Amino acid sequence: MGLREDKTWGSDIYEYGDGTAMWLPGHLAIGLLLSLFALALYARGHRPLLVPLAFVAFFSVLPDFLHIGGLRAFSHSILGATVLLVVALVVILAMRGLTPLLALVAAISLYSHLLADIWIGHIYPWWPWSDQIVQNNPFNTIYDLRVELFLSFLAFVPFAWIMLRRPRDLRIESSDRRDLLPLTMLMGLFFVFSLAQTVYFIDLDILTEPTVSAVLLLLVFLGSLIASLIVLVGSVRRIGKESIIPLGNRFSGP
Repeated sequence: MGLREDKTWGSDIYEYGDGTAMWLPGHLAIGLLLSLFALALYARGHRPLLVPLAFVAFFSVLPDFLHIGGLRAFSHSILGATVLLVVALVVILAMRGLTPLLALVAAISLYSHLLADIWIGHIYPWWPWSDQIVQNNPFNTIYDLRVELFLSFLAFVPFAWIMLRRPRDLRIESSDRRDLLPLTMLMGLFFVFSLAQTVYFIDLDILTEPTVSAVLLLLVFLGSLIASLIVLVGSVRRIGKESIIPLGNRFSGP
């Protein structure tokens, strides 16, 4: 796949068909950074952070699950993103119950996706009433990759703090039994999506004309992929050890 010159920014931009959106690492980073206050409030109740972090991961990339043809206009609009948010929260509500803080984390993470794609990529904010797009910077330029690397570094700082100061919060064993099924669902879907996008990124940016920025961003892809796989495998194993998978429909509780 060849390169073409981006006259606007004076840098090389990769051909990407009609798919113009920020990569997964950038979405994860912005979702986590914007959710920090809600995560801090959640942690004040001495509750493990694995579930809200799984919410950040899943909801920050949820619109890109429908990154196919005309569906992108739906998923990358205010109305479509809201519909996706409500449907996903209803499913989670049936599985484990839902607290206001978890709903807030989900909402912040999902709408952060639209904000990110306004910055790099484009969205259709007023679909279906208008096909007008909002766009600032082109996708998959050197500028894009470097911005996503910088955001990933910023997001790694609070995540590293959690790993060092509250490592127990990230263990499957610390999670409530009712969290196992939603964790498996969220991390399973996220793992499949991140694997597909990692393969696509390798094909697009690594196997053609790799840059230092692309190689470094690939490490972030792999880190996200491995982390989600660890949580997925851990939750599946614990489900196998439990005789009963608790389902709840509660609006309160940790």
